[in-house]
Amino acid sequence: NGGIALGDNDKATFGVSDDLQIYHDGGNSFITDEGTGSLYLRGSSQVRVETPTGENMAIFNDNGGVSLRYDNVKKFETTSTGIDVSGTATMDGLTVDGNVTFNTDTFTISDNLPRVVFEDTDTSTLASITANSSHITYETVATSRDHIFSQGGTTRMVIDDTGIDVTGTVTATTYTGALA
Repeated sequence: NGGIALGDNDKATFGVSDDLQIYHDGGNSFITDEGTGSLYLRGSSQVRVETPTGENMAIFNDNGGVSLRYDNVKKFETTSTGIDVSGTATMDGLTVDGNVTFNTDTFTISDNLPRVVFEDTDTSTLASITANSSHITYETVATSRDHIFSQGGTTRMVIDDTGIDVTGTVTATTYTGALA
């Protein structure tokens, strides 16, 4: 009951070829599996990774979610429907297979030239919106699609291959050009 005392770099080894090793090298502690199989950590309800002071770093729940923490505060969690992220998620890219819902009044794209691109299912570009400090450009390459602008659930303007149809009053304070 007094424990096993091993010095620095002394290893507790398991297996025919010392496949599993547990040791301390004087600065770091190691659990090393050099065998052909996998290393399993099992817990009856949870497996936790903690700091020496007991702060949670990762919690793995039996038949439940996994949470990763920063300074003992949950930042990433798996759920039965996907993942939850607290704070800012920075990614090199993002692909969404399905619908996107924004639970905010503002959607911000920050870049030198912020751009939203609308693509068809075959990834051919239908339209794009690009903004800079002086103007917003709406470009389309989809000649067979109508562009509908609505306000309050009412269609106010339609641009199609025949021209522009406007519903309501058109007010122009300064205009140079021809209207047909």
